[in-house]
Amino acid sequence: MGLTAFNHARRLADLANLNATAIGLKTVLLDLTPKPPTGEAVASLEKSASNSPPTVSLALALINSATESEQLTPLPTVGKGAAKVIFSQRGEDGYPSLDALPAAIFESPYRCDLEQIKAWEG
Repeated sequence: MGLTAFNHARRLADLANLNATAIGLKTVLLDLTPKPPTGEAVASLEKSASNSPPTVSLALALINSATESEQLTPLPTVGKGAAKVIFSQRGEDGYPSLDALPAAIFESPYRCDLEQIKAWEG
């Protein structure tokens, strides 16, 4: 009487198990549950984050790269007068942040809104 395909497959599997056991192979179960990062991993991530260049807002990039004051008028609440003040008081290296813009543009007659300028995305 011949072997059915199922019985043949079962015998092959049994032989494979016996052979694996005979040569010392063991079944290893992997633990795939997520683990919290170690202190060393967190420190490494923080270090790499501190080495990355700071992000510059689009508004600050526009302000610091403008070649004439009229280029600043697309910024929200910045009119021609405020644009002239921003442009004329910009130093050679530009403004380090939007918080360093001249205080005069936030007062009368200009009344620019710093939060709207910060939120501008071009």
